[in-house]
Amino acid sequence: MEENLIYIGEAYLNRVKLALTGLDYLDGMKNAMSPELLAFEPFNRPLYELLYAAIVTGVEDYLRSRLKKEVSKSEESILGYLAEYNKKNDGNEKRMISFQDGMPLSAELKDKVLETLEHHVYHKIDLIAAFFAATTSVRFPKDRLWKQMQGIIKMRHIIIHEGGKMPDGKHIQITPFLVHQALDISEKFIQRIENTFYQNGYGFLYDIPDNE
Repeated sequence: MEENLIYIGEAYLNRVKLALTGLDYLDGMKNAMSPELLAFEPFNRPLYELLYAAIVTGVEDYLRSRLKKEVSKSEESILGYLAEYNKKNDGNEKRMISFQDGMPLSAELKDKVLETLEHHVYHKIDLIAAFFAATTSVRFPKDRLWKQMQGIIKMRHIIIHEGGKMPDGKHIQITPFLVHQALDISEKFIQRIENTFYQNGYGFLYDIPDNE
């Protein structure tokens, strides 16, 4: 499982780790070095906020890849996805995708599905879980880890869309500890989903070649 995370996270979460390591070093050294380095502190705080938000992007990157893989496996999977997609967009004719039950799926329709998969908001994890449920037999437990991930996503929303300010006007305090904590929870969240797929016979997202 740990080896598979290398394949899953290398595009984003590992880069977050690298950037976080650099910031941690600077944060730990600033009091031991010249006073001029303290001027970096106002610069570091928003960087920690951006790293926090980037962790959620890493989770989105994983969920997008996994959903695209499962939907693309068969026409049955595509039909399950389409049914759920149209149910979610019931009443919005511009967004719904027209198809006929019992008719072969055209290449144009399959391309439309792939295009749609690219444009989901993947940090809406309840919505994405519903698409997984419609496409596969996998159901995700809405446990403590799920709630922790939702909390991280809410914090990301405040950082990106509210300028880091709470409704009362106070600025959130994203400490290095909170960034590390969010990274740890996000990796466990991905591990949980991957293990759930594996236990249900779907394999890992990226199967490691036998010669590695």
